[in-house]
Amino acid sequence: MAKSFTSEANQGEREMPESRLHTTESECHYLNKIGKTSDATRNYYPRIMLERYLSAAAHRADWGSMDKAMVLAHARKLMKGL
Repeated sequence: MAKSFTSEANQGEREMPESRLHTTESECHYLNKIGKTSDATRNYYPRIMLERYLSAAAHRADWGSMDKAMVLAHARKLMKGL
């Protein structure tokens, strides 16, 4: 089932299947595992992956249903722990 949400980047509503909507919680869960589980990134240190994530996040326009401030704070917190 599709769910409508407002996106500032797209200036209006759009529909996306609920299974594709990322939440703040799911994005933080992803960050907890970044650089640790994927075959594509297992040769990178998590710190490098988090640095790249934060760099790319600066250019991200559409955060969907995620709380940008909370996600970025979580990524920075993880960086401090490495």
